[in-house]
Amino acid sequence: MGIRDNNILSRAYEEAAPYLEGRTVQDLRIGLSIVGLELDNGELGSSYVLREELSGCLDGIFSDNLGLLGMDALEIGRWATEKTHILKRAMGIAALNAGARTYLEEKNLLGNLDVFSLIRPDDTIGMVGYLGPVVKQVRKMGLTLHAFDKGHAGQPGVEPLDQMTEMLPKCPLVFLSGTTLINNSIEELLEICANAREIILIGSTTLPYLEAYRDTRVSVIAGTLWKTDLAEDFKKIVSLAGGIPTLRPCSQKFAYRNPARR
Repeated sequence: MGIRDNNILSRAYEEAAPYLEGRTVQDLRIGLSIVGLELDNGELGSSYVLREELSGCLDGIFSDNLGLLGMDALEIGRWATEKTHILKRAMGIAALNAGARTYLEEKNLLGNLDVFSLIRPDDTIGMVGYLGPVVKQVRKMGLTLHAFDKGHAGQPGVEPLDQMTEMLPKCPLVFLSGTTLINNSIEELLEICANAREIILIGSTTLPYLEAYRDTRVSVIAGTLWKTDLAEDFKKIVSLAGGIPTLRPCSQKFAYRNPARR
């Protein structure tokens, strides 16, 4: 799949701007699984680290690593929209996600829709980005699952990527990991999944901004907020190569419907 300009990320940046304006990065942790970012107002944001996309030596990505602390949050957030190193894009998404709580509160979108209630007994489920808890629930329901993930290629239950364009159009319900924002594949995937009744964008990388998904095929936006009173635990776990399972006590989920789905 090719990389293309991502209108969703551009719109998300525009919507996040009022919530990041005047804010600076107080702390930043780049773990093996998660990028964790803290603003000077204590709000937290995250993004997944696509380790399989990191190539070569990482030295030289930043001209001044210590200079990342204190940077303007919007400046880092802009990295999400640029054709830059994939780690910088992940950091940009983490910065945009740090505005999530205030945005969701203002828009009254802090509910937590049960995404599994949208599954019908005869559904075949598609998935891009291996989502362990979702896989477990789908299998518990006895449904057919077609899961694709470059980072888990060859593992049991993960199908070859070259079968994706054939199988996804046959799935009435598709889960897309928020990591499809990082590798810039989401726009093309939405086209491939044009026949899906439900397309659920889910995971800790998911950007919360409804306006970014207007007139797209995304039907549900499901992401993660981080408890600010557990910020120290959050940062330590990220630094110690922790992933979503070990970060779960620090998390709060949100999920809501896109009322302007195409």
